[in-house]
Amino acid sequence: MTDPTAKLTTTAGYRLDYIVTAEAWHARLGEDAKLNIRKASLGGGVFWEFAIVAKPSLGPDAIKLEMFDDAFAALTDVAPLFASLAAEQPSGLDEVRVILDRLGFVDSTDRTGPDTDDTEPQEMTTADLEPLPRCDQHGTMALRPAARQTADPPCPGCDCCTLNGCYNADSADCPQDGAGYSTCPCTENDD
Repeated sequence: MTDPTAKLTTTAGYRLDYIVTAEAWHARLGEDAKLNIRKASLGGGVFWEFAIVAKPSLGPDAIKLEMFDDAFAALTDVAPLFASLAAEQPSGLDEVRVILDRLGFVDSTDRTGPDTDDTEPQEMTTADLEPLPRCDQHGTMALRPAARQTADPPCPGCDCCTLNGCYNADSADCPQDGAGYSTCPCTENDD
C-alpha cells in the first residue's frame, strides 16, 4: 500500500504541477474554473496534462475529470493522486488543491501577466473609468480604466468586444487591414 502522505516524484527534467485557470492572469469570464494537472518539462512543454473541471451547472461542488488519450500515462505515473481522489471524494476544486499540495504538486499558476507588476491593485471609483467608443456591432457602451488611456492596445475596441464576446481579450482575432491596422467593428467609424 502506498503512503497517502508521501510526496510524489517524477522523471528527471520534469515536475508535477498544476495551474488554477480561474486565478491565471489570462482567465476568461464565464469559463468553468479548472485545475490543469501536468507533468511539465523544466525546459517548457508537457509530457501529459489533464484537467479537473468545476461544473456548477451540475451542483455547487460538482467536479469532472477531463483527459485525452495522450495523458493516460498519468493514471499510472500519479496513481496515488487518483487513489487519494477516490478515497477522499473531494467536493470542489479547493479540496482537490489540498490533495495536490499534500502530494507535492507545485502551483504554477501565472497570476501576473507580461505587462503587469506585482504591486497590489488599487481601489477604483467611477471617476477612474472612461467610456469606450460605442460598439457598432452591439450598440452598447463599455467602461475601461482611465489609466489604459495612455496605453496603445493592439485593438482599441477589444475591451468592448471582449465584453460582448466578439474577439479574444488578447486581440489576436481582431480583424486587420493589409497594413496591419485594426479594423475592429467597435472603432472602425471613430476618428
